Amino acid sequence: MSYWFLLPAAEPRTQLEAQRPEMLKAFAALSLAGFAKAYATLPTDHLERYVAFVQSRPGHDFNAVGIEALDAALTEAAAELGRQLQGAKDQSNT
Repeated sequence: MSYWFLLPAAEPRTQLEAQRPEMLKAFAALSLAGFAKAYATLPTDHLERYVAFVQSRPGHDFNAVGIEALDAALTEAAAELGRQLQGAKDQSNT
């Protein structure tokens, strides 16, 4: 069992970076399986049109905006969690 969370801050990053290729390969396989299931019932002509859109400039722009929005939402959620955890810590000491 790995206890990376007990290591100094720089060491977990080094360990995670070393595992990046394997993690990317695993994520790609999971993504492919998920997309295959999600789009299994889509007619071929619709799927072809969707792929053409995703590979187009507007499709790239559309996905970039979605990724930016998701990043902003997750960043804000993490910040809010941090604020709430800090409050819980402060309250537990009273």
